[in-house]
Amino acid sequence: MPEDRRHTSSVRKHAAIMFTDIVGYTALMGSDEDKAFKTLRKNREIHTKFLEQFKGTLIKEMGDGMLVSFNLASDAVRCAMEIQKASKAQDIPLKIGIHEGEMVFEGNDVLGDGVNIASRIQDDTEEGCITISGSVYRDIKNKSGIQAEFIEERTFKNVDEPIRIYKVFSEEHSGRESPPERLKNYNDLRKPRAIPPFVKRRNVIISLLIVVVVLLIYPKIFRNDKFEGIRDEDGRISVAVMPFKNMTGDSTYYLWQEGLQNLLITSLSNSEELAVRQYATMFGILGNGKDINYTSITPSLGREVAKKLEANTFIAGNLHQFEDNLRITVNIMDADSEEIYKSYEMDGTTEDDFFNLTDSLSMLIRNFLEIKSLKQNLFFDLSNVYTNSSEAYKLYLQGYNCRSRLDYDCAVDFYNRALKIDSNFVSAMMRLAYCYGDLKQTEMSKFWAYKASDRIDQLPLDMQLLVKEVKAAVDKEPLELIKQMKQYLEINPHSMRKHYGIGWVYFNTEQWQEAIEEFEKTLEISSRFEIKTWVWTYILLGRAYHNINEHKKEKKIFEDVLDLLPDEESQITYWQAVCPLSQGDTTEANKYLKKIIGIGKQNGWPESKTLSWLASVHDQANNLIKAEELYRKALFINPHDNKLINDLAYFLISNDINIDEGFELISRVLENIPDDGNYLHTYGLGLYKQGKLKEAQEALNTAWDLIPYYDHDHFIHLQEVEKAVASQNK
Repeated sequence: MPEDRRHTSSVRKHAAIMFTDIVGYTALMGSDEDKAFKTLRKNREIHTKFLEQFKGTLIKEMGDGMLVSFNLASDAVRCAMEIQKASKAQDIPLKIGIHEGEMVFEGNDVLGDGVNIASRIQDDTEEGCITISGSVYRDIKNKSGIQAEFIEERTFKNVDEPIRIYKVFSEEHSGRESPPERLKNYNDLRKPRAIPPFVKRRNVIISLLIVVVVLLIYPKIFRNDKFEGIRDEDGRISVAVMPFKNMTGDSTYYLWQEGLQNLLITSLSNSEELAVRQYATMFGILGNGKDINYTSITPSLGREVAKKLEANTFIAGNLHQFEDNLRITVNIMDADSEEIYKSYEMDGTTEDDFFNLTDSLSMLIRNFLEIKSLKQNLFFDLSNVYTNSSEAYKLYLQGYNCRSRLDYDCAVDFYNRALKIDSNFVSAMMRLAYCYGDLKQTEMSKFWAYKASDRIDQLPLDMQLLVKEVKAAVDKEPLELIKQMKQYLEINPHSMRKHYGIGWVYFNTEQWQEAIEEFEKTLEISSRFEIKTWVWTYILLGRAYHNINEHKKEKKIFEDVLDLLPDEESQITYWQAVCPLSQGDTTEANKYLKKIIGIGKQNGWPESKTLSWLASVHDQANNLIKAEELYRKALFINPHDNKLINDLAYFLISNDINIDEGFELISRVLENIPDDGNYLHTYGLGLYKQGKLKEAQEALNTAWDLIPYYDHDHFIHLQEVEKAVASQNK
């Protein structure tokens, strides 16, 4: 067993505190004493092995329970995972709780809120599980190989604030629930449905939604308050570096307490982004000309020194020795709350290594602080973006801004440049997957989605779910997409983006009521936190109301969004026209149709575009005669516009108006553009309507491979053709 720590004076220490306990041990002692002692012996052997491996210090053994401390939260959690795994293999029912906080040693006793909280967390833990506090989770959430999910907030006696509790789980058990039963059968989506005439594929805007569903730009719902004010008025980040604590027990390394501090100050001072408080000033405040006991520098004293130096951030470090290695650990801390932003550790073998180690630490610290300060100034949520390079991150932000302007080529350029700096920048890979999808470069979209997926084991849980979401999108798997977004909501229940995304998938697969619930939840969050959401949340909610004949709600939602987002007038007016026209109220509809014409003139639209919009309104409302007239007028004005040709061709074929003419029109387009998935879909539908089943099947399958994301109409048509071919072959 690692050496027991015995203390003869009061000492304070900030540590990761772990309590372990054998469940039902007292009862076992009463029923089978021999088995109980064997279990206890095995438990000690397991603890001994892994405490040594992960540098844990046994503070106290309490019968069947143990109190252990670690310098790093990640070591504590990894040790707990190995202990729990080994205990299960030995049939030892163990529960483990971990908290990060202050421990107070008085004689042979250990006291403090940190110890009490860790003990109570362990008391509430289920058999076979590991639970941790929010302070531990903040330190381990970006660590590879560790996954945790939020359970609840708990209130403990004599603790002022509620504690957020997380459950740590292994890779083989994610602890996730499967999707609702009615969604499990993927074949449910294969059944052709009676599609209402007002939900036709010809609405160009609707057909583009899949391109942007997972790429929405939302404001941050919760700003990360702990980084609020990290920059000074001059725009730089103020940092105070404390002397390092020599925890080796070897007086040889006392000189390095100030030596490591000086090296880090010098290296960090080379950054234009950082305002590093210098050694002389620090020494004056700490020592004031007297000998200084650096081992007595607590986080509270570090905070006090930083505030005197007017630094918003301070860095505290330790020097440890184990076997033949020397380890430097560093905590970046908030000078107001003493909260640990980030921890790093570096190992070396000799004092000569200290120079390279401090250079590496300096780079890590600088990048971390610069990236966090950049995130603080964003109006949109990029909390799931992970890179160690501030330069790569800046390029990523430029790409994000390009994408928000729908300039996909520009975005692709910046994301690729970011990846040249950080080749493992998974967030940039995911964005490239989406951008190439928007550019209809399906193979490149899949390439980057799968490249991100290859690195999934290196990522924290939230990022793993986002990567799985991207992969589901490019694989055209709507049920998997819903599953991943719902799992993400278990971690971040207030994500408007995910509620919208789930609602969109339900809408696209014609599950109207489920779509309504998700869109209404999106608007509820938007209202609660006074944050604008994107126009399509309102439009799709209105359309879902329309599809279940809730026309009063439909009309009101369109009126509400027009008041909130007047710049989106053209999109909203389009749907306001469809609503009354589909109910036969031509007088009301004409007001909106005239408004569309006025918007077109005001914005300088070509006449063919205005006519195309009007045709689509009538198409949506199942007013087929007028729709055909307007489609033909638009094409007459602009006869070489491939999109207009496809619109008329699909309209004629899908409505069985003139299949041969429609087929001739789309065939002409494909002579010049043979590899467009949407055009090939129209062509395949024409072949199907002409009874050419095998040719139709081949065309629709080829088109399916060419489109970047799931399209429900396409999917339904493909299934119809495959069934017809199978029936023909019987």
